[in-house]
Amino acid sequence: MLHQNSKDSYQEHVETGRRDTWRKRVYDFIEESELGVTDRQVLEGLNTMEVNNIRPEITRMKQDGLIVELGKTRCLVTKKAVRVVMASGMAYFDKQSLKRSK
Repeated sequence: MLHQNSKDSYQEHVETGRRDTWRKRVYDFIEESELGVTDRQVLEGLNTMEVNNIRPEITRMKQDGLIVELGKTRCLVTKKAVRVVMASGMAYFDKQSLKRSK
């Protein structure tokens, strides 16, 4: 279940036209990692401070099969257990392509 802040952030991306370009940027960053990355590493790597633009996008790409969760690690900042993800090897597709194929 997505948090309301995540839903609001997604709606903002739809309205501004950034939805698909942002998804691709997040995917490209994850795909370039050979060992997997945490949400925070993606956040920092894309030079953004808005976690609500990162976490739900990673979750959606995981649900779409574009990325896989490798396991957990301890966040160096928060000291909490966090997911580590990497690209699944599936060819990238945007949400519009997914909707058209259904």
